[in-house]
Amino acid sequence: MGRADEIERVLDFVDGLTEAGAPLLLSGAPGTGKSVLLDVAADAARARGVRVVRTSGVEFEADLSYAGLGHVYDQLTPYSADPSPELRTPLLVALGLAIGPRPERLVVCNAALELVRSTSAHAPLLVVVDDVQWLDRASATVLGFLTRRLAGTRAGLLVSIRAADEGDSTWARLPRVELDRLDEASSGNLLDSRHPRLADEVRRRVLELADGNPLALLELPKSLTADQRDALEPLPASLPLTSNLQAVFAGQIRDLPERTRESLLIAALDGGNTDRETPAETQTGDWLTELGPAEEAQLVRLESGRVTFRHPLIRSTVVARSTAPERRHAHRMLAAVRTNDPVRRAWHLAAAATAPDEETAGLLERAADLTQARGDVSRAGAALTRAAELSPAAADRGRRLAKAAYLGTRVTGDGSHRSDIVRRIDELDPDSDGALYAAAAGAHLLLNRESDVDTPHAVLCEVIARHAPSLSPTDKTLADALGVLGGIGFNAGRADLWEPFHELVAGLGPAAPMVLRLRDTMWRDAAHVPTAHVEELDRAIVALENERDPEQVVTVAGLGTWIDRIAACRPRLWSLVEAGRQGEATLISLPALGMLSLDSFLCGEWTACQQLNDEALHLRDTLGDDVIRYQNLFHRALLAAGQGDEALLDTMTEKMYRWGAARRMRLPEQMATYACSLAAIGRGDFEEAYGHASRLSPPATFAPHSPLAMWAVLDLVEASVRTGRTAEATAHVAAAHEIGLGALSSRLGLLVGGAAALAQQGPAAEDLFAAALAAPGAERWRFEYARVQLCYGEWLRRRKATSRARDVLESAYEQFSEMGARPWVARAKGELRATSGRSARFGAALTPQELQIANLAAQGLTNKEIGQKLFLSPRTVSTLLYRIFPKLGIKSRAGLRDALSSAGS
Repeated sequence: MGRADEIERVLDFVDGLTEAGAPLLLSGAPGTGKSVLLDVAADAARARGVRVVRTSGVEFEADLSYAGLGHVYDQLTPYSADPSPELRTPLLVALGLAIGPRPERLVVCNAALELVRSTSAHAPLLVVVDDVQWLDRASATVLGFLTRRLAGTRAGLLVSIRAADEGDSTWARLPRVELDRLDEASSGNLLDSRHPRLADEVRRRVLELADGNPLALLELPKSLTADQRDALEPLPASLPLTSNLQAVFAGQIRDLPERTRESLLIAALDGGNTDRETPAETQTGDWLTELGPAEEAQLVRLESGRVTFRHPLIRSTVVARSTAPERRHAHRMLAAVRTNDPVRRAWHLAAAATAPDEETAGLLERAADLTQARGDVSRAGAALTRAAELSPAAADRGRRLAKAAYLGTRVTGDGSHRSDIVRRIDELDPDSDGALYAAAAGAHLLLNRESDVDTPHAVLCEVIARHAPSLSPTDKTLADALGVLGGIGFNAGRADLWEPFHELVAGLGPAAPMVLRLRDTMWRDAAHVPTAHVEELDRAIVALENERDPEQVVTVAGLGTWIDRIAACRPRLWSLVEAGRQGEATLISLPALGMLSLDSFLCGEWTACQQLNDEALHLRDTLGDDVIRYQNLFHRALLAAGQGDEALLDTMTEKMYRWGAARRMRLPEQMATYACSLAAIGRGDFEEAYGHASRLSPPATFAPHSPLAMWAVLDLVEASVRTGRTAEATAHVAAAHEIGLGALSSRLGLLVGGAAALAQQGPAAEDLFAAALAAPGAERWRFEYARVQLCYGEWLRRRKATSRARDVLESAYEQFSEMGARPWVARAKGELRATSGRSARFGAALTPQELQIANLAAQGLTNKEIGQKLFLSPRTVSTLLYRIFPKLGIKSRAGLRDALSSAGS
């Protein structure tokens, strides 16, 4: 894979042997596939009637003169005439097949040339030599002599050489095919073809380490355990190498001087997993001189006092060939010079440790805090796990394991943190200071196993109540545990589960962390949130630009979801998504994907919404995380409602209802209800829409623990107006104005403005519609903007402002069409048809209003349902129908469909 050009070059070379002999060199780093390409050439040559003889350089035969030439001679003799006696005897003596004086090298060369010429005279010949760098010098000299004298023969010489060994040799001057590393796509295809079930993060790590080396792509996964391949067990800092991989680079390293190998090991261990460059000050003495032989062997590059390994596998081989005492010694040396880098120093000390050591464990725990603050949560979790292993005291070990488990279950999605670590903290003393993290991690796991929310909520409440009095209000452990408790209460959508969180946060007083105070208002009752809290949230969102903690980013962005602040958080959310795609903080990228998907829906970017949501669902399946899957189902349900896919909507909402019922959570039910309300409005079933919207919160109220009631303000008012519930519509708009709902965001302002215009219905409605549509930022929300335009156009048409109505309706129609909002397209199209004047197909028979009523009645709608759609009383509809019947030459509804069809309507 990825070698199509190289294969074509080699096949062209083989095809040319039938006419003229020539040499060709294959050059490349170890493991790039030179031997495989030689196989391709040999097979192609045999298929074309070319005789093929093969040999290869072998390291332990490098000192045996003419060993390589002897292999070639043995294969040629059945097909060739003996050289002349003056050449035959010296050749046999050189090969050790006869006794005589040592022959001159030139005589042996000429004998070999005559042998090749006589063989190729009968049939084309291809001599294939692999690893020519290991060929004995005498044989190499003879073959080099042949390369310059193949003209006039039908013999080809195809040799492969390790790129680092070319130098200024004869081989360097030959025509060549260079095998470079595979590109990213070809590397992925090769890896997937042999190891198709690697977990995504493991696949990325293998691709990174292999760096386009085909052999590494095939061999590296073989060295991993099944749990490591499935990401259920963490990968080691240096992946183990198979014997095949070690053999590729081991020879080059083994031949280096001892001091050079020691320096290489220090450079390899100092690089970690991400930094391929190593500063010179890690070694006393003349660093550059000691590494000079490694540079000459093209294992490293030395530039401005820094060391760069030419391939990641060279680093891995250096480590794999070292002994444990050698590695510990190197780590101690590195720790001694890394005094200005506490994180790397702690890791080196941990790697050098052979027994529990509290000082090293403490340094590593502090390093974990620094690493997490920099945004590398996965590395922080690994540091805490290693710190726990080095902890002599059970309490310290338990605390560190619990913190690692919390990061694994809440942020990284690390399988080890969610399985092995959590099993080990089951024995944690409930009174220890690690119990809060243990309880938070355990709550997540219980929810992931379809537990009802009451159980983890009760456990977490108990542990927090036990520890909170002894902790500072600003203690991060307490804040993290309270954050999990608040998340449970919010997703449950139940006042009884929210109240303990509210009381605990209130008990912290003014010193309570900002995110906890905002959760207490934003998540409990976003519709009635104080202005000061909105302003504080906006400041926190601005500060996200410099925030490195991924959990803090997701928390702040999540607080702004219900009042439409996701757009302001998009850059940071995208950074989390990209980090997750690279295997860093994978789990925390799930809510980031969810928020970006939801914002895309609200902005009318429905294709992006679906793509992001599909990615999130795939990632959930990969990680085995099911805690808030219902939010992804909600986004699918929204798309189904907007696009009129009733079958998909039914499937998604049924799953959401079941998901919430199994866990006694009401928010999934509310989300399903909102999606059903939206779908009913789209297809014009306003009675059903009213039922759904009023279940979110009754008219004239915006209930706590029901954030979607704010979003459904237009749904409830439109459904109320269309079903004759004008008092309810008026009261609901008044309630929205009273709490200042429209001031919370430009989208809510658009919805409240449109609802107020619908409820007004009189002449003042026009100004209200115009104001809602002209408000700053309103056009960003394409779907709801087009909805308000549709309502406005319908209002204008009923007041005979046909031209203006058509302009507004055409704009709505275009927006809905671009989004693929099929039910809304149909509504807008129907209104546009009604503004187009009398139908030419009926002459002057039907007015636009009569035509619209006739079409609806032909579809089977009752007088009441038609009246709801057109803002008419059932009696008026009945009167108009009895005017329509004689115009169409029919006597009842039964003839409407045929009459309209025959008229071409």
